[in-house]
Amino acid sequence: MSFPHAPPNRSVGRERRERVSQLAWCGGGSFDSRRRVNSTVRPHISENQMNDTVDIQTSADQILMLERGALDRWGKGDPGGFLELYATDITYFDPLIAARIDGHQAMDDYYRPCIGKIRVPRYEMLNPHVIVDGNMALLTYNLLNYIEDTDGLESVGTRWNSTSVYQRVGDIWKTIHSHWSFTQHPAFQNMTPETSEGLEA
Repeated sequence: MSFPHAPPNRSVGRERRERVSQLAWCGGGSFDSRRRVNSTVRPHISENQMNDTVDIQTSADQILMLERGALDRWGKGDPGGFLELYATDITYFDPLIAARIDGHQAMDDYYRPCIGKIRVPRYEMLNPHVIVDGNMALLTYNLLNYIEDTDGLESVGTRWNSTSVYQRVGDIWKTIHSHWSFTQHPAFQNMTPETSEGLEA
């Protein structure tokens, strides 16, 4: 498990001033951790942006590979995959904490009790979507985890929304922000905008 990395360079500009912002990868299907099914890559290509498009597609593929690798390890009780992705100054939200977590050491402390206690035999990464702009990238997806009972029968476990902001330092992509939230959690199924703000009697 790797821990604090050198602080990233925050400069994200390129010598070329033209802003290249394209949808780099938008899966039409899903990624199943058991079947290893990859969705179709659909880059937007124009003749005068071919080199940029190749770079964007390659970056998107790298980011998805890194994220899936971290999820694979998480399902085996090893949060080290995510810790290795996190930059020194990572910021983090999830619905189980009262305030944002700041910094790699704080994330190491937060994940330590999880080591060896999580088991996700299979997951699906649904609707993965990567946008790359220079040295910055945004990854969003839905995560569906599966669990098994003592007889080995599989059932749906937790459902999550995930948003991660990546920054490239040299040839390495690091996560600088990660945000997890529940997808249609049962506790909120009957909640309306009014009740969520306490506006209904």
